[in-house]
Amino acid sequence: MHQIFFSFFPAAAYLIICCATDLKNKTINIKVSLIFLLFGIFDYYLILNGNSKTLLFNLITPMILIIFGRLSKGGIGYGDALIFFVLSFYLSGSGNLYILFFSLLPAACFSVILLMRKYSGKTKLPFAPFILCGFLIFTFTGGGL
Repeated sequence: MHQIFFSFFPAAAYLIICCATDLKNKTINIKVSLIFLLFGIFDYYLILNGNSKTLLFNLITPMILIIFGRLSKGGIGYGDALIFFVLSFYLSGSGNLYILFFSLLPAACFSVILLMRKYSGKTKLPFAPFILCGFLIFTFTGGGL
C-alpha cells in the first residue's frame, strides 16, 4: 500500500502535469520536475529502501534519450529525458526501459496516422502523453513500480 501511495500517485501526478505543459507549451516545467525529483529521492531512499544498482539501471534510459537528442539535433527533446530521470526515483527494476518501450508503441502508431494524413516529417509531437500512456500500460499490466 505504501508503494502505491508514495510511488504511483506522485509519478502519475507528475506525468499528468508534464502532459498538460507539453501539449500546451511544448515544454517540460523544470521547477515542477525539481519538486517531484526531490520527493522522488526521498521516496526512493527513505520509503522504498531503494538500492543504487537499480537506480543506476533506471538512469540508463534518460542517458540514452540525451544521446539520441544530441544525435537527432533536437528531434528528441531534453524534457523527455528529464521526465525519465525523475521517474527513475519512483520505479524499481528496469521500469524506465519498459515505459520507454510502451511509450514508443503508441507514438509510432500515431506517427503513422499523421504520415498517412500527409503531415510532414517535421511535425513536432509532444512525447509526454505517450510516456503517460506507457507508464499506465506498464503499471496495469503487472510491471509494478
